[in-house]
Amino acid sequence: MKRGVVGGIAVCLLFVASWPVCATRDAVFVNGEVLSLDPPILEEGGSILVPVEGFGLALGVETTAEADRLLLRWSGGRRSLTTDRCAIRDGVAYATLEWMAGLVGADLHRVGETWYVETSPATLEEMEATTDGLILRFDGFVPITVDEAPSGKELRLTLHHCRTDVPAQLTVLGGSTIDSIRLPIGVRDRVEIQIVLGDAAVVCTSTYDSGDFYSYALEASDRPGMEMVLQIDDRIVLHRLSESRSAGAIRADWLYVEAWRDRYRLAPVFPMTGFETLAPIEDLAASSGAVAAINLGCPRTAAPIDVLIANGRPYTVCEGADEGLGLDLFGWWTYYSAEASVYAKHGGGRIRIDDVNRQLLYGEVVAYPPGYVGAIARGVPGTFTVIKVRSDRVVSVYEGPFVAADPTAMLVVASGEAKPRLSLIRLGDALSVECGFGHDGLSFEHAFSAGPILIDSGTPVDLPETSSETPARGWTVLATDWHGGLILLAFELRAGSAEEATGELMELLAAMPVPIRDAIVIGRCSGGALAVRDRSSIYRLGSGEPFALALCLVPLSP
Repeated sequence: MKRGVVGGIAVCLLFVASWPVCATRDAVFVNGEVLSLDPPILEEGGSILVPVEGFGLALGVETTAEADRLLLRWSGGRRSLTTDRCAIRDGVAYATLEWMAGLVGADLHRVGETWYVETSPATLEEMEATTDGLILRFDGFVPITVDEAPSGKELRLTLHHCRTDVPAQLTVLGGSTIDSIRLPIGVRDRVEIQIVLGDAAVVCTSTYDSGDFYSYALEASDRPGMEMVLQIDDRIVLHRLSESRSAGAIRADWLYVEAWRDRYRLAPVFPMTGFETLAPIEDLAASSGAVAAINLGCPRTAAPIDVLIANGRPYTVCEGADEGLGLDLFGWWTYYSAEASVYAKHGGGRIRIDDVNRQLLYGEVVAYPPGYVGAIARGVPGTFTVIKVRSDRVVSVYEGPFVAADPTAMLVVASGEAKPRLSLIRLGDALSVECGFGHDGLSFEHAFSAGPILIDSGTPVDLPETSSETPARGWTVLATDWHGGLILLAFELRAGSAEEATGELMELLAAMPVPIRDAIVIGRCSGGALAVRDRSSIYRLGSGEPFALALCLVPLSP
């Protein structure tokens, strides 16, 4: 049976306030079993609406509520579903029966007033129990809900949309973590496992999903938590970690990419709507064709960093020295601490440019790379020299009293006594605007403000004390290992101080499954976000706030 996502999904989501709503008289069967749900299945405007969470479990769909959206996960796919795309009834998210069936590729047909949904449940293939934990292995993803007895010493695991090849059994272990495990005879497409914990047990859970294999582990720990590992493809793995620590609860999402420079390049990306506009992190990833994206700077900040060079073009520079990361054409990066200077290359020489992407002042030359949508020359007296450049070739030379904006081209604009700097430029000339760093004029394909360095050549770096003006407990980090792998990490300490967040972050990096060679901070604020593309879609982990910039992992051209 197919398990992909069918087309036309969006049109199946309904929100119709004027139509009458009532519990449906139609019966809905899933794999031969009639469903009776609370909240109930509804009939509205001739359509059958099903509760996304409750009905999803019957189809093997796990629903996680995150802020303004639902994160849906099933065998072979994930999707973010914003609440404004659902029918909300009494605070419950509903979708049409057709949409839910199409999401997982189920077969759907109707006979009279009865609907039949046919799916392929996963199978529990193996159960391994010891005094220290329990491991369940399946041939596909299985939503698992955990109910805890009031005493806290008994757990009931319900395996939804699942059948079992493991015989019914009672295993008495008598351990400090797990005392006993009971696997009774399961009902159709649902398996229950009853666990009695030891007197002093603290457990954590971890899952591993590779598409055609899924495992769930419950094991002893000194602190409760949950870790999810998702194999995106043969060289990309996604980790999600939530854990209670001494400083408070932490959340960490990171993507590990093996041998990344053979297939990808890192590039800073701003929204398609223009430089210094905002867009969700998943839109930034999609616009660049990236397999992953992580935020640069804080959400809802139009100018989040002091220096940005993208595709060799300067989009923002600061006065004085700046610390940041420069990337060359081959993906290697350099940490720099130097002052940036902007210039136009023309006729074998350099023309000094005073700044980029800001409103012009009298007596200046300012450059505006493609994508700039702000003001250019407002209230500046006199006339202007305006050079328009496309593909590093001058396509227009204008002298006059106004400046016509064009976010699709590079503009170089001069005013007052600065106009003679552009006097030798003619139509058709080769001209490019570039940026150099330091006395040697070191240039990069991409560069952006970043820092501090956390790990340098395998050695943790002593970090400066955090000032009270920067109390953020969230970090986004770029790291490499000693095997040529890349890590994009979004980390946040839910409570505690900035100093405690630093300590917890360093502890997490030290505990990574690969040895970290270099690690550098690329964003420091609460509300980091990571977008990832898998086999079915691009989805977001973390903040849903819009960002002005993202660092994207872009595939190399074939």
